[in-house]
Amino acid sequence: MAVYENENAFVADYVRLTDEYKVKVGRYIKNLLKLQRAELGVTAKLHTLDLKRKRENANATAGYVCNFCGKSEDEVFRMLVGQDKSCICDECANICREVLEEISAEEK
Repeated sequence: MAVYENENAFVADYVRLTDEYKVKVGRYIKNLLKLQRAELGVTAKLHTLDLKRKRENANATAGYVCNFCGKSEDEVFRMLVGQDKSCICDECANICREVLEEISAEEK
């Protein structure tokens, strides 16, 4: 894998690609940007949680907590629980669904 020290080196390699690979590179970069935006959105929501609620969730012995945002089942509309007791709330699941739909639309 090449690591580019500047934009000109990247552009020089890019112009040598076939049109087919240029399309693939474009899709790849778009998907990376979408994932980055989604990650930033989730991270921003995580930072809005106050420390008290995080401590309460960490100390809770009963109930479910979303493995993505840390909200308890009392703070969300629905909590999806896997066989291994891993959890995702409806809000985080919707964010994941939106990202996957965008990626699927780009691949068509």
